[in-house]
Amino acid sequence: MKVSDIKKYFVTKTAACKAIKVKGQLFAQWENYGYIPLHHQFAFEKYTKKELMACTQEIMTVSRRKYKLKLKESKK
Repeated sequence: MKVSDIKKYFVTKTAACKAIKVKGQLFAQWENYGYIPLHHQFAFEKYTKKELMACTQEIMTVSRRKYKLKLKESKK
């Protein structure tokens, strides 16, 4: 599940955050990180009755990219 999927389904960021009872600031963080944490994805999956599905593979790809960037920065 991507941030864009959430935007399409809920239309507004506020509606999305209210649906799973989180603060609106989190949505901006998800946009910056490029992914939605898995526990929030599962909450959206439950709320939407599996119309939006959690995607663990997506998170692993983003996490690996961030880890590689951190390694490069620490070697400098």
